[in-house]
Amino acid sequence: MLDNGNDHDWFASPMILTLGIIALVCLTFLIVWELHAKHPVVELALFKRRNFTVSVVALSLGMMAFFGINVVFPLWLQIDLGYTATWAGLASAPVGVLAFLMAPVIGANIQRLELRAVVTFAFIVFAVTSFWFASFDSSASFGTLVLPRFVMGIGIACFFIPLNQMYLSGLNADQVASASAWPTSVARWPRASPPRPR
Repeated sequence: MLDNGNDHDWFASPMILTLGIIALVCLTFLIVWELHAKHPVVELALFKRRNFTVSVVALSLGMMAFFGINVVFPLWLQIDLGYTATWAGLASAPVGVLAFLMAPVIGANIQRLELRAVVTFAFIVFAVTSFWFASFDSSASFGTLVLPRFVMGIGIACFFIPLNQMYLSGLNADQVASASAWPTSVARWPRASPPRPR
């Protein structure tokens, strides 16, 4: 539905409408099933925890912002500015430099940092660099385009690592695997253990 919607005028198309209804019914069935399953594949009960819910929402919004730019930016370079795929990649690549350098520093000091403040700072960096990108036109030079990508790397390091720590905090040991999106079959693999006292 999402892949072909734009080509078929979305819900004006009977095929897209049918696929949308099927998706809605299946997602509803999935939610009901997962809420009542003994060993759910997607543990929806985790959303009762405020830390987990807020962190997952923030992570989703941040990923949308980050990957939205990552998709649009190289396409714009190639379609409007005439860059080759190689040069569009080179213009996009600097985002990883500061992220690579700062990630170990953030990780080593994770216990000393106020994680909410760090994540808020990351959102500010994403917002500033996004508005920075919006100010460019087709006359922008390669060096001008590269600079905001370089700065955005600060936001990546300050965003993903603290949020991963935040949404796992306060969870029981048996919930960490589900919260981390690991397969629950691995998390619940039978282990040899002594019998429990009665």
